[in-house]
Parts: sequence; structure tokens; C-alpha cells
Amino acid sequence: MVLGGSLGTEVNGEPLGYHFGKDFEYLKVGKNRVVAGGLDSPFTFTVLMELV
Repeated sequence: MVLGGSLGTEVNGEPLGYHFGKDFEYLKVGKNRVVAGGLDSPFTFTVLMELV
């Protein structure tokens, strides 16, 4: 997952974004938790990655 936002995003507990020095995190097979817009954000998603 590649990001460029300044508010930050969290993927599986890893903070990403301009202020965190990291803007890339691979999604793992299975459930992935994505919080868009910082820790207080109501925009929380579960992304399910499956091998086909």
C-alpha cells in the first residue's frame, strides 16, 4: 500500500505518512487493518487478502 497523505495512515499497527518517514507497507495474507487519517479517525477498514 503506497500513501502520500500528511494526516497519516496506519496499516497493521505501522504508522505511515509524511510525518512518520515511511509511506509504504505490504499487505499480508489474511486480515489487514487500515486506519486512514490518523489514530482518531473513524475511517477504519479491514482488507482481506487471499491466495487464489
